[in-house]
Amino acid sequence: MSIASYSDLQSKMAQFLKRQDLTALLPDFIRIAEQHFDRNIYTRSRRASFSLTPSGTQVSLPSDWGRLIRAYYNGKTLDYFPNDFSSGYANGQTNRIGYGYQIEGDTLSLSVPQLGGVLRVDYCTVIEPLSTSNTSNWLLEDAPDIYLYGALHEAAVYIRDDARMTLWLQKRDAAVQDLIDDDTAAKVPEQPLVMRRA
Repeated sequence: MSIASYSDLQSKMAQFLKRQDLTALLPDFIRIAEQHFDRNIYTRSRRASFSLTPSGTQVSLPSDWGRLIRAYYNGKTLDYFPNDFSSGYANGQTNRIGYGYQIEGDTLSLSVPQLGGVLRVDYCTVIEPLSTSNTSNWLLEDAPDIYLYGALHEAAVYIRDDARMTLWLQKRDAAVQDLIDDDTAAKVPEQPLVMRRA
């Protein structure tokens, strides 16, 4: 399946759908499918990190952050505190909070005994949406079938084609699971099992 770009994807969708009246809606179907991908596909291709030495307790998260994995300060893992946690993050008593952080919007509020150390944040990026100016991304390169089946599913939902809706949904979900399984398998060395003595 040769789908290397946003336009290739739309052309392939048009071949499957055989509906010229849907041409203007193809970008919408792709965008809706991308929202599903962004909520459900977490593989190593989405992982990123950034480090900085903060000058204050408020740190802006990167524009591409989607989900925080872990935060460290001077190599020590920071604890996460929910936003309803009664704390001194907003100029209160820091010693009542501990060593941690809270997130509000796109800002990380840091609670550490003193500034001057290095903050490192590991996070999952958002999946960059396809467009005429952004013709490809890592997911389209790694798994064009996921894009095709996902967008075709959304088209079938729109035209109320129950049979195709079910077919494309099954194909999309199987392709997503294959990608996740492959990502998981890549983290384990391929070698024969060795029996160990108890």
